[in-house]
Amino acid sequence: MKNQADSGALRTLPADEAAGGVSGAQTENSCENAGAEKGKRQFAPDVLRVIAMLFIILHHLLTGNIGFSQAQQGESGALYYVSSFLDGFFVIGVNIFFLLSGYLKINLRLSKIISLLLKIFVIGSLSVCIAAACGTEEYGGAWDIILSCLTFAFEHWFVYVYIGICLLSPLLNLFVEKLGGKAGYFVGISLFLLSIVAFGADYIYAADDGGGSLPRVSLLGTNAGYSILWGCALYLFGRLISLHGFAFRRRARFWALSFVVCSLVLGGVTAGLIALGQGAAAWWFIYCYNNPLQLFSAVSLLCICLHIRGGRGAFSAAVSFAAKHSFTAYIIHSDNPLFSPYRAFLLDCVSGKFWAQILLLLPNAIIIFALGIAVSFVYDFTLGRIFGRFSRFAERVCLAAGRKVCGATGRVFGGAKGDTKDS
Repeated sequence: MKNQADSGALRTLPADEAAGGVSGAQTENSCENAGAEKGKRQFAPDVLRVIAMLFIILHHLLTGNIGFSQAQQGESGALYYVSSFLDGFFVIGVNIFFLLSGYLKINLRLSKIISLLLKIFVIGSLSVCIAAACGTEEYGGAWDIILSCLTFAFEHWFVYVYIGICLLSPLLNLFVEKLGGKAGYFVGISLFLLSIVAFGADYIYAADDGGGSLPRVSLLGTNAGYSILWGCALYLFGRLISLHGFAFRRRARFWALSFVVCSLVLGGVTAGLIALGQGAAAWWFIYCYNNPLQLFSAVSLLCICLHIRGGRGAFSAAVSFAAKHSFTAYIIHSDNPLFSPYRAFLLDCVSGKFWAQILLLLPNAIIIFALGIAVSFVYDFTLGRIFGRFSRFAERVCLAAGRKVCGATGRVFGGAKGDTKDS
């Protein structure tokens, strides 16, 4: 839900990033070098990261708590139309994080991946135990609780897709950096065509399956955009935008207009399909992350934020702090067991009250985001330091073991070659 680019957990080093406020007249090299000093956070990407996380939380509130899930089953009403229309603006949050990962460029560090997994495990285990103790979630016994703790990280598809992209990032970075001139445009157009083909293919497979739901083939396939394949495509888009300065070849108002138009079409078509009783088709249209409209909407919002000039003072520091800890807000969003009492309280209070449910969306999202930031900060200040040292130690052990394996393999094959030559 960094791979969220940095998302606060897996930090990317923006050595190749273009800064906000760069004029369109600059060359590719000047765009490449316009970023802040290596290792320092940048204001424009941090603003986008905060926006993307709020979008993800709002999207989950709309789909899980407001009524879009009921609309999929054919129910109708103003609440379903409005909630599905609003989701046309918010559903792009995950795509933004993948794009931002590519724009900032992931520098693979095994210790960061280990730290991320440990953080998810600790926070997830605490939330499961609290939910079990409070009785807000039903578990079959102690073993069921332990199993839920151990598998918590793998309940979020975004986590392992992101880790897969991180492991592939050296190859993806090398591929994009070897492209020259028009080759980058060719790859970008090819990726866009991939989006169209995959989007249509997912609908065909869903129709063959009865049209009731989207296929869940594999994290390596198209899988409606919930896959490593689509995550890598978005990562490459982000790298191309960074290296070629596409964001600054159009004014911010152009990108703002394209974002609004794409979002209106996304929400409008979805609401229209629901009005026609086509809940499954609406699900496909709005939930497929490889929808070309979602892709262009996310790219547009990225380009808008890249035009923002660097902030200063307390506000900039607050934005950077929130962006650094944003990934935890993804873990502790509205579907987390820790929020079960909150969800029940919210639904009981506003059940049947249309405008109350809509107007409470943003305050609830901000509360969840703030709680996620607080949990992340406490973790980093306490256990994060200990697990950070452990992660770096584990990285050294893994690298040392890898070198020994490579050395032994080289000696085996080298010896065999030498013996053949002597004979």
